[in-house]
Amino acid sequence: MSKKSSVREMKIASKHIQMEIVKMISRLPAGHLGGSLSVSDLLAVLYGNHMNYDPSNPKWEDRDWLVMSKGHCG
Repeated sequence: MSKKSSVREMKIASKHIQMEIVKMISRLPAGHLGGSLSVSDLLAVLYGNHMNYDPSNPKWEDRDWLVMSKGHCG
């Protein structure tokens, strides 16, 4: 199970996600920067405090799953 993150840690995680999005889209021939950036805070909060997961055990049966439909966002 994941540890609980502080608000500061979640803000840092969100900024890291945003930086990675910008890097990835800048390497692609196309992408939707605004749509992709719009989900960074949500992901930081979900993974920081709500979802149960273990990066060292990706096949853990009790892990939470996140399914998103934002395919148009590159």
